[in-house]
Amino acid sequence: MDGDHFKDLFNKASQGDAEAQYKLGTNYYNGGNITEKDFEKAVYWFERAADQGYAQAQYNTGVFYYNGYGVDQDIDEAIYWFKKAAKQKFEEAVNILESLGYDIDEDENYYDGNQ
Repeated sequence: MDGDHFKDLFNKASQGDAEAQYKLGTNYYNGGNITEKDFEKAVYWFERAADQGYAQAQYNTGVFYYNGYGVDQDIDEAIYWFKKAAKQKFEEAVNILESLGYDIDEDENYYDGNQ
């Protein structure tokens, strides 16, 4: 990614574009030739996109809270975001919730929280 592309992406993200917010978060997560790896900035942008219903960002936000990447570890917050992504049938979120002992009601596509 070159500097001009990054500036364009940052401007779109700042204006509320969920996909741009997700991509910016990914850029900060991975680091590269334009940005240093920065988990605090990554989770900030993932959470902005997650708030708008972007399923991959909801899952990523959950992962960051679950592992304490760029934020204080908060399992309840992680589960909250995993459930949001699972409601959209985001497979990785479904899998992690199942691995944590949550059951899903296929008709409702909602985790009931039973462990």
